[in-house]
Amino acid sequence: MFLDEIIKIMVLFKIIVLFLRFFVCLFVPGYVLSKKLFKNSNVPEDIRLIHSISLSILVLFLIAFVFYLFKWNEIPYMVFSLFMLRMAWIDRKDLFSYFNSLLLKKILSHYALFLCWIFLLVMVTKNFSGGGWMGDWDEHYQRTLFFLDFYSYDTLFLGMWQLTARPPLYNLVSSFFMKQVGNDFVYYQVISVLLNSTVFFGAYSVMHVFGQKRSLPLFPLFLVFTALLCFNPSLMQNI
Repeated sequence: MFLDEIIKIMVLFKIIVLFLRFFVCLFVPGYVLSKKLFKNSNVPEDIRLIHSISLSILVLFLIAFVFYLFKWNEIPYMVFSLFMLRMAWIDRKDLFSYFNSLLLKKILSHYALFLCWIFLLVMVTKNFSGGGWMGDWDEHYQRTLFFLDFYSYDTLFLGMWQLTARPPLYNLVSSFFMKQVGNDFVYYQVISVLLNSTVFFGAYSVMHVFGQKRSLPLFPLFLVFTALLCFNPSLMQNI
């Protein structure tokens, strides 16, 4: 019993650290790049946030791919995450000022609501079926393990799909974080929720353009948008 409690505490601690690493690495690399790329541009705060997240995902994909090619262990992954944390600390005054924006506070509060709702759905999932979608859960987990554990190139996923049947970005980015916490499914599930939740920002950018073109009030539209994402039928498949 005592050992079980210790294991649960360790898993919880790893998940908390994973959250910190995820949000630092999801934002800081792209934020630093966007400051250089759009230094003389008057980019709105919300669009700059989306630029930062998009660029960060691209950076993580490239970093994870290079690390995979060299078959490095978890140390370079941890060093990169710590370096991003260090960059955030160095630039903390600018970051505090940036996130002090009322617009960003509203966006991130809606994102937090959306993320919490997804985690609540995941927590009540009893089994992965979803009308045949179970295969997707298992396949993408196995694809992530492919990059973690250096599977053979001729590996068939679900006994039929080759590596080239799916783009590798999602699985490489997942492997970047799993390399630092472990390859258990519980960590993959947390990372999967966090990564998939970033669709919120892409959808927000579409809503932003749509609302501007039609001169619609942003935040009433934002509430509807968040509710639609939360109650997307695809999220209900596995309950």
